[in-house]
Amino acid sequence: EEEEEEQEVCEPVDDPNCIARQQRLKLQGEIIRFVIPACGLVAANQSMTAVDKAFVGRISSTQLAAMGSGATSFDCVSYVTTFVNTASLTLLGAALAKGDTAEANKLRSHALIFAGCLGTVLALILSTFSCTVCRTLGGAPPGEMLVAAREYLVLRSPGIPIERLISIGTTFCLASKDGA
Repeated sequence: EEEEEEQEVCEPVDDPNCIARQQRLKLQGEIIRFVIPACGLVAANQSMTAVDKAFVGRISSTQLAAMGSGATSFDCVSYVTTFVNTASLTLLGAALAKGDTAEANKLRSHALIFAGCLGTVLALILSTFSCTVCRTLGGAPPGEMLVAAREYLVLRSPGIPIERLISIGTTFCLASKDGA
């Protein structure tokens, strides 16, 4: 009961502790609103892999191991492309801070086109060189596991353009909050 009394709403009239608590709560709310869009992309990718594992794990242990190799290969290539997000965030944040909406819109347009094209090229490369990629980046040994890893990578690689576009969209959200 004593703890409940301490957590009552305070009046910031002359109480510096109350003012500090309210400022802290406001700041925590702003941080959460800023971070949630960035977490969505990471959670989406991990969720997709977890769902894949749940279904593939029912087939065989070789398929499950191969999926790990294919997913690792996919993630390595996907993470290499995050430079587009970093550059877009920096440039867009600067344009928004200046209040230059024409420049911000031009940057958004160019970033979307570049991310979509880069994702498409990467999907084609992953599909074409899937065996080499799974052996090099995913560590799949020759044989049944490599064949299964290659199939998984070829199946998942068309998602790279979508993943890149969602990622750049998340960057736009972050830049608009950062530049505001």
